[in-house]
Amino acid sequence: YRRQKDEIDLENAGELSDLTVPPEQLAGKRLQFEQVSQAMKRSSPKRAEAISLYIFADLSAAETGQVMGMSDSAVRMLVLQGLRELRELLQFVQEAEE
Repeated sequence: YRRQKDEIDLENAGELSDLTVPPEQLAGKRLQFEQVSQAMKRSSPKRAEAISLYIFADLSAAETGQVMGMSDSAVRMLVLQGLRELRELLQFVQEAEE
């Protein structure tokens, strides 16, 4: 009796690499994610939406603009401003922890 091996397609193979991440590194990544999430809540709603759609949802600037009802150049500007704001907020959090 031979046991059949489970097969995983290449699209999902990247998820397996996460299983080898040490727990302390995984905890650090979760903390970073939480910090970014909190900083996004303090950002302006338009900037947060633009970043969420453009970066996290991986939409193009044109697609993000369609969703938000604005031009792709306006989306790019919002994302740029939002990332600057997030960088400042996260730097403030990091300095407060030190």
